[in-house]
Amino acid sequence: MAWTRSLLATESSDETRTLGVGLSLNRIIVRSADGDAEVGEYPGLEVAFQRTGSTVVVHQGAVFVNVKIFTGSNSHLEFEPTHPRGLRNTAIDMRGGDGARVNVGANTSIEGCRISMGNEDKASISIGANCLISSNIEFRVGDGHAMFNLDAPDVVINRTRPIRIADHVWIGSGVVFLKGSTVAEDCVVATRSVVSKAFDEKNAVLAGTPAAVVKRGIGWSRDYISSYPE
Repeated sequence: MAWTRSLLATESSDETRTLGVGLSLNRIIVRSADGDAEVGEYPGLEVAFQRTGSTVVVHQGAVFVNVKIFTGSNSHLEFEPTHPRGLRNTAIDMRGGDGARVNVGANTSIEGCRISMGNEDKASISIGANCLISSNIEFRVGDGHAMFNLDAPDVVINRTRPIRIADHVWIGSGVVFLKGSTVAEDCVVATRSVVSKAFDEKNAVLAGTPAAVVKRGIGWSRDYISSYPE
């Protein structure tokens, strides 16, 4: 996870001077059955507000370990109560963009990932409930640099498109998700796959570069294989 460590550990003091509530109009909110409470920090979560108008909503019961967020303008992030394992070793970079959104559903765990969504407006990623996400995962909702056809150099053809991970998806280590990726419910994404398009079929295994459906009609569980009789 060298690329995650570099983002988490090497920012200058000038870039991170707005940690916590920091700038006006930026808020960290803890949401519980008793309502919303604005806080300056949350355990395991570090927020660097780079601009204004951003909100981070953390539902009571969410667990973070070494998670860092760099917002842009008017960013919105919401984390529902996580699996007890929590969200770990994760960096979310929204810098340079406006209106980016991240949503992570209930009872999901992440061992380590980077979410890259800077320098474009209205970038979006949603991860459903009950997902099991391994380490060294990368989500890229945009390409960062412009691409165009030679006969129309003023028309950008590779703008951001949202990434959508549905409920109960197991993602193996080292998977890369590119803009416009969709994974349906109850799927498994095999280690080191590159997902670059929408997959609407449920209960399937995706594998390869680029990813394709390699097996259908499967289910999966967090339970270890050893808990099943031979």
